[in-house]
Amino acid sequence: QRRIQAFSAIPWRAIVTTNYDACVKGPTPHCPDVGKAYTRALRGDAVSIGDRLINTAPDTPTVKLHGCVKRGHITFTRTGYRELLYRVPSYKLFMQSLMASYTIVSLGHSGTDVYLNDFSSEVLTMFGDAVPLRYTIAPASKNEASFAREHDGLIYLSWDEDRYGYGVFDQILNSLRRKTSPQFRMKANLSRRRILLVDSLNSNIKAGWQLIDLAMVLFRILPSASIHLLESPDMLQATIASAAADVAPYDVVLKVFDKESTQSKIDAISSLNYKLPVAVVESDSSDSYYSIAALRGCHQVVYTMADAAEYLFKLFDDDL
Repeated sequence: QRRIQAFSAIPWRAIVTTNYDACVKGPTPHCPDVGKAYTRALRGDAVSIGDRLINTAPDTPTVKLHGCVKRGHITFTRTGYRELLYRVPSYKLFMQSLMASYTIVSLGHSGTDVYLNDFSSEVLTMFGDAVPLRYTIAPASKNEASFAREHDGLIYLSWDEDRYGYGVFDQILNSLRRKTSPQFRMKANLSRRRILLVDSLNSNIKAGWQLIDLAMVLFRILPSASIHLLESPDMLQATIASAAADVAPYDVVLKVFDKESTQSKIDAISSLNYKLPVAVVESDSSDSYYSIAALRGCHQVVYTMADAAEYLFKLFDDDL
């Protein structure tokens, strides 16, 4: 279960699996709806960092190459492989397109399926050795890994299984999650940041969400996050000053736009003796688009809750 959680937290572009089990759900190459999964994997828009932060279970396109215990079409014989290759022509085109467009990471898979290597060989002929095509996380001897790299464009992330056991796989998987998962990285970033959310008395967020919704998303990522919500901008300067004097300065302010106070509050924050970024959230205030465009000292304008979450992620993340 921990392995599935770590795997699911990684922001895959798509998932293709040779497993038949029900750990992941998706169509097989024989299913009538597989075209939708192919389209999303190859031509769909990438899921933004913000959407991954606010959505706990992003819908990653998945294809079960060798069938599924629930949807059938299980393939494990040479006859089945031949039928898959030559009677389902879209399958070969999809795999070659996927390998040509994206880097493939295999988890616990040897990467030695002959027909899969044939696909990658055709792509390798087109690209040469300019870029790595595939990685696989699995134990292998030095000779096996060297041969695979030289002839198949396959790079092993390997270890001595007899000496270290199979727990190294989980270490590599968790390392991949720590490096790539927006939620995991955001959790680490929030642990040392202070965020002030400032509402408006006479305007609402135009996109229909509320600052409390954003706060709940961030608290879900890190329950102990330091996030404060002001219902009115009237106490903004006093709140910032009190925090700086008594606890620790805020790292960012997100303020819902209103004509009456936003520019003056930004000016007041700009006069502080330390840099405090201010992001403005578009509101339903009349002419807010043009008024926001004219603001001086605004660090960022955000519209959706995903925009706000992604802004905070990029502001705080040390690896960007």
